[in-house]
Amino acid sequence: MSVQTALKEVRNAMQDDPHFAWSWHCNIAMAAYDEGLEHLAANRAAARFMLSAFEVDTSKDPGANERHEDALDAEEFVISADGAMERK
Repeated sequence: MSVQTALKEVRNAMQDDPHFAWSWHCNIAMAAYDEGLEHLAANRAAARFMLSAFEVDTSKDPGANERHEDALDAEEFVISADGAMERK
């Protein structure tokens, strides 16, 4: 397999699976952060790389909406003084 073919396969995988692309984004952002970039700048740099290298937009976490919905569900409950969980 040529390098060009391999990179096309990786690009296709990134475009087909946003969570796979996000895992690469996170690793790139952490490397940039470890080298001294601030959190936001590291994430912008990772998103720019992912867009130019793989034509995939990773500027937003693909799982953010799922976690937000889970958090909203969790907010419907409170813990009473006796430790029991009750719906609001």
